[in-house]
Parts: sequence; C-alpha cells; structure tokens
Amino acid sequence: MVCAGTQIQKRNVNERDSMTTKTHTIEERLQSIHDELRAAATKNGEEAKRHLRTALERAEATRLELRARLEEQRAYNEDRLEEMLAHLDKTTHQAKAAMEAHGEQVHDHLKKSLAAMKAALDE
Repeated sequence: MVCAGTQIQKRNVNERDSMTTKTHTIEERLQSIHDELRAAATKNGEEAKRHLRTALERAEATRLELRARLEEQRAYNEDRLEEMLAHLDKTTHQAKAAMEAHGEQVHDHLKKSLAAMKAALDE
C-alpha cells in the first residue's frame, strides 16, 4: 500500500522536473514559480520551505534558460547584422564605381549595386 503523502511527494517531484523541460513556455514557468511562492506564503515550517525550494529550483532553471536564449539571440542578431553590413558595403562600392564609370559600365555597376541591396533587404 502506498502512503498518500508519498504519492503527493512523487507528484510534486514530477511536476517540478517537468517545469525544467522546454515543453513549457516561459510564461507557464513564471506562473508556476508564482504559484509555489504563493503556496509557501500560506504554509508554515517544512511545508513552506518545500514550496520555497521548488520555486527556487524552477526560478534558477528558468533564469539559466533565459540567459542561454538571450545569448543565442544576440549571436544570431550579430551574424545577421554583419551580413547586412557586407551587402551594404558591396552596394556602396558598386554605386561609387557606377558614378565613376562610363557607358555600359554604369549599368553593370548599377546592376551589381542593386543585387547587393536586394540581398541586404532579403536578410
């Protein structure tokens, strides 16, 4: 026979562990942390500490994931901006060359400048 207290503890551990997976949105995790803190505020002694520990574990896991996501987003944005800058460099180089060119070369440089600008816009 399984004690009801043991079942509750197992359920709480499973819920806590599931909150550390990416299957839950950040908003769901924040709500879960809030719920645990609210539960701790209504309890006393060891029960309050248990809710606090759960809230702290969830908050720490969420904080670490948010930090990792932020770093990934920064790296992605930096790469994207560098690619745009490279296209703009080509655009200005070809536009300047078109200004100095004569005859059919003007159109060739303009085509290249437009192609580089289109690539920048597509980024």
